[in-house]
Amino acid sequence: MLTDATGPLISADAQSHAFDLAIAAAGDIVDLGREADGYDEQAGYFSPPLLVVDPRPDSALIHEEQFAPVVPLIPYDSEDQVLAMANDDDLGLGASVWSADEERAFAFARRLEAGFAFVNTHNRTGMSLRSPFGGVKRSGWGREYAEEGLAEYAQTCVVHAPAAFRAGGAGLSPTAYPS
Repeated sequence: MLTDATGPLISADAQSHAFDLAIAAAGDIVDLGREADGYDEQAGYFSPPLLVVDPRPDSALIHEEQFAPVVPLIPYDSEDQVLAMANDDDLGLGASVWSADEERAFAFARRLEAGFAFVNTHNRTGMSLRSPFGGVKRSGWGREYAEEGLAEYAQTCVVHAPAAFRAGGAGLSPTAYPS
């Protein structure tokens, strides 16, 4: 197995897709994994984590959910610029904001168009199951966990009788509708 690897990915196609995303992004690729002694390629579809520095702005690596250990590193000049880049997409499952200044990070996270914004982490490890989780835009409908998640399994029914049409109500009589 690879040391510092994620995986195994679901299939050989997924493994190859991870590398294809990195190469197609046309940035500088930094391989963050190492082969361990006795590594067996046939043991699973392992992939080293890859960092792609300064990828093309139109690359699939930026605009698709990769589900692979390939991460773009995009330079920016201002928070407004990076916020515009983050929100200029039709996906919005989760986002993460990293900063030594947590107050600033939380303020920035509130401006992201994502179903869930993490601060100084990027996974659901340690996440309270009292927090609803789900995406926005094309990244999902509805929520899991918490009261919002339970509501996904319920059907609401509104029973309504306007006062204007009820006995004693103002307006038309209850027999105002044609029979």
